[in-house]
Amino acid sequence: MKITNSRRVNRIGQIAKYMMIGGAAAAFMGLSINAQAQPTCTVANWEKVGSVFNLNSDDHTGTQGSSNRRYAGPCGLRVPFGGEAWVENSSPDPESTSSLNEPVYIARFYGFFDDLVGTAVPIFEAYDSGDLPVFTVFYSDDGTITFEVAGDSSSVSVGSGWHSIEMRYDVNGDEFIYTVNGADDTILNPALTENVAAVRLGDIDGAGSGTADFDDFDSRRSSRPGRLLVGDANDDGAINIFDVLAIFQESAGASFAPGQPDCNEDGVINIFDVLCIFEISAGGGS
Repeated sequence: MKITNSRRVNRIGQIAKYMMIGGAAAAFMGLSINAQAQPTCTVANWEKVGSVFNLNSDDHTGTQGSSNRRYAGPCGLRVPFGGEAWVENSSPDPESTSSLNEPVYIARFYGFFDDLVGTAVPIFEAYDSGDLPVFTVFYSDDGTITFEVAGDSSSVSVGSGWHSIEMRYDVNGDEFIYTVNGADDTILNPALTENVAAVRLGDIDGAGSGTADFDDFDSRRSSRPGRLLVGDANDDGAINIFDVLAIFQESAGASFAPGQPDCNEDGVINIFDVLCIFEISAGGGS
């Protein structure tokens, strides 16, 4: 929905009003805007999705505003490219005693690639039990994300900012499904023979240069996770004034928003995310 200049002025006036309300609320709750508690962000945070390899410095993970972008929650993962640096998941949930024989594998992650330079740089790869590639996701700095599986490939063009990437690999159905940024599913039907035993996310083979940021890596065997609720800064499952307050508190240095405060997905938390929330509330966003 297009917003006219007069409506935009009114909307910004509303934002200013709520920001003043947020400031009063922060003061009432005794929040210190100059002494933001810095969460402890370490590589160990990523052990929840498997073992960490070739990414052993805590400098690779951090908070918004410390040379590290994150999509949701306080801590994100920044991967330097130009030398292998990745996290590996060798036990996707939910698990069973015969996990290596599970026919379906599903993954979803968010990536910020504006600072990644290179052509066909692998950012995600799945492997069989013999550590041989099953399928790979590539990024090129012309804004192309490419999926390759069993000799088949498909690409999609993206712009700047954060991107959600979700995949479903089904051996029994000879089906590979992917969606980028919540678009309709793209379905490939190559002849699939190998099960997925492990996956890696990050700088897979040392190609490319610069950095990429990753967040919300979900690796599993059943039920697709879907996208997070954009703009749900306080993580309560709804978009409302409380998300505006959460963004204000983070911008003022009072506390990190626990949910997804980067409403416009540009890698920065600021007043434009508040405007984005109002757009969504008015039916002008997704």
